[in-house]
Amino acid sequence: MLKRFSRYWWYLLLFGVIIMALGLLLLIDNQTNLIDMIRYLGYVMLGMGILTLLLNFYMHRKGGHADWRWYVVGTAVLVMGLVNLIENQWASETFVNVISFWAFLMGAYLLYSGLTKGSRSVPVILAGLVSIAFSALVLFDGVEESQLHLIVGAYAVLFGLYLAIMSFRMKGQKTNHSEVADSKDGGEIGSS
Repeated sequence: MLKRFSRYWWYLLLFGVIIMALGLLLLIDNQTNLIDMIRYLGYVMLGMGILTLLLNFYMHRKGGHADWRWYVVGTAVLVMGLVNLIENQWASETFVNVISFWAFLMGAYLLYSGLTKGSRSVPVILAGLVSIAFSALVLFDGVEESQLHLIVGAYAVLFGLYLAIMSFRMKGQKTNHSEVADSKDGGEIGSS
């Protein structure tokens, strides 16, 4: 399935760059408050949800490679973005807990993925540990609210960087997959 989506490596890179931009904004601007973070995240989620749905729809129309799970992910991200933008007060009250819970789940998944026998990967394991550490810091009130934007910003930069690195790995997998296809037909155009 990864090889099928490796053609759209740029989507993951775009998401990583946007998340890194959010992180840098939070690290640079000391006046950023929780409502501003939620509003920006809402716009990012809205855009990424729409882009995910459009990309999956395009893949379905082009070659039948759409996956219903990407429709679910795109719809969920779109809805979360709308909720963040429409219900700012409610979102600000639950934002910290939701983000830390999400980071814990992401960290557990990354640890599992990084430690499985077939794909042992130090960067994936480190990303999992950073996510779990971030989650623990936020959930157990290890950070003052006035410093929260720094922790969220640092995590966003690291997560965005991780997504960018993974996107280039996907691009490399696409290139390798294409080279294998070329070598199977002898590299000749029009050979049968």
